[in-house]
Amino acid sequence: MTPRKEYLDFEQLLSDRIPFQEIPSLIQPDSPRLFLGAVNVLSGEFKTFDSKKGEIDIEAVRASAAIPNVFTAVQIGDGMYWDGLFAENPPIGCFLTKEGELVEAEERPEELWVILVNPKKRDTEPTTAQEILDRRNELSGHLSLSQEMRFIDIINKWIERGVFKSDFVSSKQLKPIQVRFITMSKEVSDGLDYVSKLDRSPAFIEMLIEEGENRAQHFWESLPQEPS
Repeated sequence: MTPRKEYLDFEQLLSDRIPFQEIPSLIQPDSPRLFLGAVNVLSGEFKTFDSKKGEIDIEAVRASAAIPNVFTAVQIGDGMYWDGLFAENPPIGCFLTKEGELVEAEERPEELWVILVNPKKRDTEPTTAQEILDRRNELSGHLSLSQEMRFIDIINKWIERGVFKSDFVSSKQLKPIQVRFITMSKEVSDGLDYVSKLDRSPAFIEMLIEEGENRAQHFWESLPQEPS
């Protein structure tokens, strides 16, 4: 038995499952905004693909998923792109700034919900070669996230401490942004390693889907309830 072509060809898998040609017509002014991060391996510059700018296509998705040693770099224009793990992962700053300026109030979120795939904490020291590799991979992902979160934390503290001039705060309608995290259960997280990211078995995928649904429900139930 030979594997289906789409399991060997990521581009084919994407084109079979996602109608990219329909995306521009589906995006409305009030549609959720999608950012995908990547890095140009030639120039070293970060790139954020933005659905509002019509930049989400099959090449952008491939670039954002181009993990070195698994996929080759993806050419877009004159650039060659790798996975956003090496850039803005996730590109949270795009929700707050545009061309060096704070975005207007109607574009700025009141809350950010971050889905953590890699665990932030481990109970024991990694000692074997495989454990060390796994932990390095996890921490690499969190390094970029921590940098993004630090930026939001600084802005929030400046707002709370009155660092900005009152007329600027009023014109921009500045308010602290609440950040919440959606995490995997410890039971599932402890059973995953770097190699598991390449596991495409139906049972494994179904387990992850069930875990995602359960954790989403847990997260939703833990949110502060609005007064009725």
